[in-house]
Amino acid sequence: MDTFDLTRGYRSEAAALRRILARVLLVGISSDWLFPAIDILNLSERMRWAGVDASYEELSSSHGHDGFLTETDLLGSLISPHLFEKDEAELAAEVTVY
Repeated sequence: MDTFDLTRGYRSEAAALRRILARVLLVGISSDWLFPAIDILNLSERMRWAGVDASYEELSSSHGHDGFLTETDLLGSLISPHLFEKDEAELAAEVTVY
């Protein structure tokens, strides 16, 4: 994890990010020092700039990086709306014409 480089093998970060086709949800944890929430927020903004369907949520926790383990109910409430979100193409496919 300390040597991971998102841009390795690509001309730029944007080029690497443009390969992402899935919807992405990034969750920052307010007290995380390992992956600060502001860094996660900035990544989500760069992903959107590159054309990725990315969203950001922030988990308020005093447990640092382990907040996702200790605040499971809060994390679930942040994630669950995104699990059932449908994009316009999916909604259009469900339209029935009589």
